[in-house]
Amino acid sequence: MLVSLDSFLHRHVSAETTPRLHGLGVSGGFASAGGRCDLPSVTYPSHASLFSGRHVGNHGVLTGRAGSPEAGVIPGWAGETNVARLTMFDLCRTNGLRSAAILGDHKLFQILNAGTADSVWPPSPDVPPGIEIDLFGYATNAAIHEMAIAAVAANTNDFVFIHYNETDTAGHLYGPDAPETLASYRGVDKLVGEIADVLESDWARTVLIVVSDHGMELIPEGDPINLLVQGGVGEIASASIDEAGVSLLRPRAGVDSFSAIGGMTSIPGVVAATAFADGVLLVEAEPGRYFGDGPPRKSIKAGHGGRSTTETLAIVAGGHPSVRQIARAIEAAPPHLVDWAPTIAGILGFDMGEVDGIDRANAARSGLAASSNPLSAGPFLPF
Repeated sequence: MLVSLDSFLHRHVSAETTPRLHGLGVSGGFASAGGRCDLPSVTYPSHASLFSGRHVGNHGVLTGRAGSPEAGVIPGWAGETNVARLTMFDLCRTNGLRSAAILGDHKLFQILNAGTADSVWPPSPDVPPGIEIDLFGYATNAAIHEMAIAAVAANTNDFVFIHYNETDTAGHLYGPDAPETLASYRGVDKLVGEIADVLESDWARTVLIVVSDHGMELIPEGDPINLLVQGGVGEIASASIDEAGVSLLRPRAGVDSFSAIGGMTSIPGVVAATAFADGVLLVEAEPGRYFGDGPPRKSIKAGHGGRSTTETLAIVAGGHPSVRQIARAIEAAPPHLVDWAPTIAGILGFDMGEVDGIDRANAARSGLAASSNPLSAGPFLPF
C-alpha cells in the first residue's frame, strides 16, 4: 500500500496536527530527517522516480510541464510525457499481481502508465464530469476517498497506490505553514487514518508506506532571474523551462555543454549548472532567488522545484515482517524516492531490473543503513 500526499512537509507530522500519521510512524517507522527527491523537486519527475526506481535523468520525465504535451518540447528536448521504462504497474501485471491506482492528480495517469493497473481512477487522463475539483482543476481528496477505500477494502489487490493532491493546492495558494494549509494536512491525516482502519483486519500481511513527492516554500520576494535575457545567454541557449529554484535550459545547436555551463555560473543569482540529460542543462538559483520571466501570480504564495524543497515525507507501518526492517533503514538514513520501487518489488517478490535505488528492507537485513549510491543519501543532482 503506497500513499502519496502531494507537497506534504514532514515537519508537520505531530501528535497535535496529524495524530494518525504520527501514530503510524510511532508504531512502524518514520524518517525523522525526512526523505529526499531529485531536482527539479516537482510532482511528475518525483512520481516517475517513485514508480521506476530511477533518477530523473534516467526515466525521461524531466519537468512539471510533462503533464501538458507541447510538440518539440514535451515530448522533445525537455523530456517525455510518461516514464520511458517499466513502472510498478507494468511489473505487477507481468508478474501476475493485481494493482490498483486512485489518482488525485489525473495527469499521473499518463505520467505513470497507470492504464496498466487492473483498476484505475480516473479511467483516462481526464477528470470525469461531475467530480468535485479544487481551484487548480484537480479532484478533491473527498471526491476520491470513497474510491480509495473501496480499492483497499476489496482485498483482491497486491499493490494499491493512492495519490491525494489537495495539500499541494493549499500550499501553493496559502503557503506551507498557513492555517488553511495545516487544515488540509489535518483533513488528509484523517483520510489516511481511515485507510489504516480498513487495513487493520489484514494488518499482519500489510505494508503501508506514506510519502510525499517534494516540499514547499514561500516564493521569495524580489524579481525572478530571467535566464534568456541575461547578457550572452541568448547566444548559447534557445529555450528554458523554469521550476522556481531551478531552470531547464536548452543549449543551441553546436554549443557544447562545457561552454554553456561556464556561461551560466557567471550570472548573478546562479550557483550551479550541470548537464542534466541529453541536450539539457539544469541551472540552480542561490537560496532566496527563483527563475521566471515575470513576477508570479499574486494568488500563488508558495512553490517548489529547487534544492530547499527536496525533503519528503517517509512513514512505514503495518504488521508484515519487512516493516520493522524498513523502519530501521529509514530511521538510520533518509530514503530517496528511487528506493521505494525496489523495496516494494522485494516485498512482492519480483525484480525491478536496473534501478538507481535500493531495497531498503534488504539493506536493513544486510546491515546497510543507506544505499551505496550517494544519490539516495541526499538531494544531489542526478549525474
